[in-house]
Amino acid sequence: MSEDSICRKSILGKENTRKSSNWKLFRSKSIQIAVIHQALNPPAVDGVIKPRKRTGFRDGGADIAFALRRSGHNVITPVHLPSPKLDDDWTFPDTKRGIAAALQKGAELIWANTVLFRGHPLEKLLRTYDLRTVGQMSDNVHLFDDKQLTNQLIRKKGCSTPESFMIVNDLFREVPGLVPVSKLSEQKISSLGFSFPLIVKPVRGLGSQGVRKVENLSELAVAVRKLFADTVPVNGAPCSRFGNALIVEEFLPGQELSVTVMPPGYYKIMGKTLNFEYHWALTPVRRTRHFDGIAPGARICPFSSSSELLPIEEAASPNFQGLLRQCEAAAEQVGATAPIRIDSRASKSGEIKLFDLNMKAEFTGPGRPKRAGKESLSCIAAQSVGWNYQDFVSNVLANFN
Repeated sequence: MSEDSICRKSILGKENTRKSSNWKLFRSKSIQIAVIHQALNPPAVDGVIKPRKRTGFRDGGADIAFALRRSGHNVITPVHLPSPKLDDDWTFPDTKRGIAAALQKGAELIWANTVLFRGHPLEKLLRTYDLRTVGQMSDNVHLFDDKQLTNQLIRKKGCSTPESFMIVNDLFREVPGLVPVSKLSEQKISSLGFSFPLIVKPVRGLGSQGVRKVENLSELAVAVRKLFADTVPVNGAPCSRFGNALIVEEFLPGQELSVTVMPPGYYKIMGKTLNFEYHWALTPVRRTRHFDGIAPGARICPFSSSSELLPIEEAASPNFQGLLRQCEAAAEQVGATAPIRIDSRASKSGEIKLFDLNMKAEFTGPGRPKRAGKESLSCIAAQSVGWNYQDFVSNVLANFN
């Protein structure tokens, strides 16, 4: 079997695609596009605030806008002659005023390179103007950023997820199934069917922020109390960063794989336009260089040097094909309308479990000055179907165009 046919079998699946010779992939490059970045703090949900990314995704937004313009698309920017070196020259803030500025310049499509939420300014503007957007539905992001809820939901689609329980602040009344900090004990943890090491993480997190591996009860208690005590300023007042509940789950010691799932649509792959009727997964990306059991974020170690695309022959194995089908089922369950990224790890027995579903895939990539090696995990995965960064963002755009 040739490398090309292995790739098609592994990545494209058997029943999921059909060729389309009469559909023009890039229907029009005249549509005016604006990219927005995160300037708003997401609201608290059940006392939990998902931390705003330090850069507000400006860097990735600028990468997207630059790549689209280089591909011949009509990209609107805040300044007349944007500098490839300056992130702020390329994207608008996701505030009401920022989006209005993009509309005043003629934007017909908004690429929402931000974290949406229920009540986001973009919602009202979409109802008011004849706008198209690249991104998820706000209500879905609002709902499925809850990692515990999402894991429970995707299990109903046959997805394997880590065993877990919830720890709550002592200020909470005792609720069945939730463990107050003061009730933590070796006996309690054992009675729930868990043993150390364990992972502690926020209900609504950003990347590996707030994620801790703990080796014993003392480390668990310290980690939990620190996370509960962590605050972030909101409107001038301190607010709990991680809320009053945390997830504690089994530690998965096996290799970590990140899978990007694309929404249904038309995609140009290897010189042919294919119609994917269902969600479809790109080749897994293997994560390496873990620190204390946790994969490093891009700020600590660039993904280009801490990750690698799974070899085609390995990705074609039944074990990893099973992982891809689970990820596709999960994407369908959460109603993904744009690329999402799902992280997984293998248990001691070798079972691969999905432990983190990210409704917003990262879109950083090379092209601008000093952006070499800035590929996101999804950008690395896109290489498996022959896409460079410009191909990747152009194919994503084409299905909203």
